[in-house]
Parts: sequence; C-alpha cells; structure tokens
Amino acid sequence: MSNIYPANLLTTCFTTYDPSMNRLDPWLDVMQQKRNAKQIKHAVSVNALICDVLSLSLASLDDRRRDILLLRYRDGKTLRECGEKYNISAERARQLSTTAINHIKRYAKGPFLALIWPDTAMIPSDEWVKWVVKHSKTKDDRAIPYASIPTESKRLLITKVSLQSRKVYDNAVKE
Repeated sequence: MSNIYPANLLTTCFTTYDPSMNRLDPWLDVMQQKRNAKQIKHAVSVNALICDVLSLSLASLDDRRRDILLLRYRDGKTLRECGEKYNISAERARQLSTTAINHIKRYAKGPFLALIWPDTAMIPSDEWVKWVVKHSKTKDDRAIPYASIPTESKRLLITKVSLQSRKVYDNAVKE
C-alpha cells in the first residue's frame, strides 16, 4: 500500500482542481478529474519536493488527525480500524480525516498546485519559498525567519523549484 502513498492522498485532495479556472471546483467533470489523478501520480513519481511539502503539511496537523490520515492513506486501514485505535467511532474517524484533508487543501494548496501544475500554479515561486520557510523548524523547534535566508539561497531554491516544476510539466505533456 505504501507504494501508492502519497499519490492517493494528494488525489483525494486535488483531483477537483480546474486548470482553466485555476481553482478547486467540486463540480468538475469526471474526465478532468481522471486527467488530474493521472497528472498527480506522474508528478509524485518524478518530483521529490511534493513529498517534502506533504510532510510539512502533515506536520502542521495535530497528532490524531495526522495519524488517521497516515493510517488511511499510507497503511490502507479502514475507518473502523482507525477509530478502534483512538476509541472513537468510524464516523468520528471519517470526520477527523475530512477536516485534515480540508486543512491541507486550504493551507497547502498553493505549493502542491505549483509543483503538480507549474504553468497554472496559484502562487509564484517566491511565495512557495516563504511557505516552506514558514513550515520549516530549527533544531530548537522555532520557525526559520524568511529574512535570515541569504538572497543567493533564496534564488537557488526558487530556481530549483521552477526547474523541477517545468520538468514535471514537460514530461506530462509528452505522455
């Protein structure tokens, strides 16, 4: 099951992305959702930054929600099995899973969309770097201030993100 994680979690979060409107649209047609699922799986397979963004996003969740998401999407457990671990009902486990997914959609959609669909990304590269820095921690669990990163390092990171995103898009277009 772990070989399809994190693609299955990201597919759950972002298959409703509408590239033409540059937004998440719950009424998106089924054919576009299938194309989106294929694009997400391809992007995850070729772009390691997506896993980094996912781990940062999961780290922003509380322990119970994060654990339920990992049990569901990484380990393939049912809602009932997740509920048994925390002595809650399957419905409550579903609710916690849904709120965790909504949290990822709301707070981390820009970086994911920038890496999966680079030409229609919702945020510019500099904003992506700010998001990564905001979610990065020092050894004593403090956030690294954006201003403390040297300008050259920011430029290199932006270039790396842009090049990897472009490669993902070019490979997807070729297929």
